[in-house]
Amino acid sequence: MARLLPLIVIAVCVYMYFRAKRNRVLPVLSAGAPRRTGALDGLVPRAELNTAVAAPDPALQLALTAVGDGDWQPAARLLAGTGDDWERRAARAYGLGDAAGRAMAAAESPPTAPGALTAPGDTPTDPSSPPETSPSKTSPPEPPGWSAAWQRARPDDPDAALVHARALVSRAWELRGAQRARDTSTEQFAEFRAGLRESLPAIARAEELSAADPSPYVAEIWTMIGLGSPHEEMRALWAKITERAPHHYEAHYSALQYWCAKWQGSAELAAAFAADAAAGAPRGALLSALPLISFYEHERDNQRPRPYRKQPVTAMVDAALADVAAAPSDHPRLAEVRHLLAWFLLQQKRYAASAEQFRLVDGYVNALPWRYSSDPAKLYSASRDAAVLQARHQRGHS
Repeated sequence: MARLLPLIVIAVCVYMYFRAKRNRVLPVLSAGAPRRTGALDGLVPRAELNTAVAAPDPALQLALTAVGDGDWQPAARLLAGTGDDWERRAARAYGLGDAAGRAMAAAESPPTAPGALTAPGDTPTDPSSPPETSPSKTSPPEPPGWSAAWQRARPDDPDAALVHARALVSRAWELRGAQRARDTSTEQFAEFRAGLRESLPAIARAEELSAADPSPYVAEIWTMIGLGSPHEEMRALWAKITERAPHHYEAHYSALQYWCAKWQGSAELAAAFAADAAAGAPRGALLSALPLISFYEHERDNQRPRPYRKQPVTAMVDAALADVAAAPSDHPRLAEVRHLLAWFLLQQKRYAASAEQFRLVDGYVNALPWRYSSDPAKLYSASRDAAVLQARHQRGHS
């Protein structure tokens, strides 16, 4: 027995090593991996990845460049031309509003640390708040010059009102920051809640000026998330949104955040909301991504990929793949779903399918799951490179 003991110890160690290797979340490649192979030619280098957007929108980028120079008129033309394409209108109005909100927050506080919010509510760590405190006593926030000039020139313009409402919501989330509740000061929480309350009249004004547009109501979801509004109020708001746009992706994504355990719901409530929305949506609306988002929100701290490989999750991925195939190629949220699929397919060792999704979105990183990372470009590039290399390895052995 004494002679066998060392062999038993070695066998156990080997077993534990391969078990840990099998169960780890994929990737990560070593820092030198891209340099040791020519297989990654044609992919965007990590240093050149765009971490601001999930996919390019040249028209929006031109408007953002113009407002950066103080000219609001290209933004006004952009939104006027978007018309009642509610999905695209929300994406573009929120892009402009978020730019204004960041500018407002930057003028009031020091720059946020790396990993700061890229969209209202996208807190990469536990966002729970301490007990309610008295709001800070500050004067109403001043919008950037271009936004103020737009509102002065066109006081009844629903586009200007929508951008301003979103800017105030975005400003509040920027003031909160992206840290855990225990690392967020009482003053930050007070400014956050006060900022959300200050956004409510602007949201109401935007709703009044464009009664058919769901976009102001979607912005209001983020005030309910931050203020901890009760479920009854959220359901009443949701009825107004679905009356206007029953399969609006941004609306459903925002509402799903409300129902997540990290905010005002639970894993069960989020999963039920996501499943109901996906089941009731037409093919191509991309709402089949919601069950994947719900799963990821409640499993992302689990470092084992085994849950990703269970049959129900595989079925959800397959449904999302079919949805993506049926979606219009210019759907403004298509790239976000492709980013998510690239991650899930990688965890399921479906490397060729994962690599295909990565190639279709390569160059842009501001999407789940990357934007929850403290270094989105690093996580994205390591995951992409792993998928591409593994896919080529599998082809070579087929």
